[in-house]
Amino acid sequence: MFALRVRRAGLRLRVIPLRNTRHMYGSLLVALKVHSKVAQRKLSEAMGGSRTDG
Repeated sequence: MFALRVRRAGLRLRVIPLRNTRHMYGSLLVALKVHSKVAQRKLSEAMGGSRTDG
């Protein structure tokens, strides 16, 4: 399923190991100039973490 989504996205990379997707997501957020605190929150949510800032 993951490989199919990678192909549909038109990525040039032959293989993206699943463990590297977090780094790729972070790189995309930086490229899109997402604020660092927002990116940090998104990465935490994407990895299934629940973080409470208090």
